[in-house]
Amino acid sequence: MAVRLLLTVGLVLLVGQATSLNIRSIACDYNSLRLSCNTGLALNILSSMYGRITMDVCRHSSIHTTDCRTDSLSFARSFCQARQSCTLSHFHLVLGDPCPYTHKYLEVVYNCQPYAYFGRGLEDHEVDDMARLAEEAQDSKLPVEYAEDMRGFSHVLSILDGQLGVLSFLCQSGEQAQDCGPRIGDGLTASCVCGAPPWPSSRDCRSAT
Repeated sequence: MAVRLLLTVGLVLLVGQATSLNIRSIACDYNSLRLSCNTGLALNILSSMYGRITMDVCRHSSIHTTDCRTDSLSFARSFCQARQSCTLSHFHLVLGDPCPYTHKYLEVVYNCQPYAYFGRGLEDHEVDDMARLAEEAQDSKLPVEYAEDMRGFSHVLSILDGQLGVLSFLCQSGEQAQDCGPRIGDGLTASCVCGAPPWPSSRDCRSAT
């Protein structure tokens, strides 16, 4: 039976004149990692690593190296960036096996920021797929990601009045989504089509802010 361990360590980082608490969270192989912020704040993913770089975390009888890591930043940000909470699971299947026969762990460092924070221009090292979607949201159809339970969903990020709007689209179990895109009017709304291939053209997913 897998050993269950969730480790959260707080670090302090000074950003300009503001103090932001960086949180280091770790989950061992075969476990889930839940990240969350208080109401009114959203997750800002700073770094993510999957592998093993020390013997002291997620102790296990099967450890053959401590020089093993793969960059999992895109994975963590795609599920968690700019959300109040998220759960990362099955990462040992999604991220592959950088060091066979060694028990590994996922380590994510993040802080919590006001939603307005995500409306600013991103630094070069902060630009990722979701930031790119935010810039393109008003002009193009958006790619669709899929949840673990195979319900199709798409996340649209759009800057409105300095705020970042986040819309989620969910289809019923067993269905998937495609052709998701935002509409800008009095507010940010969006729709997408649900169903199993061949794709139907008459059903829209409900959208929720």
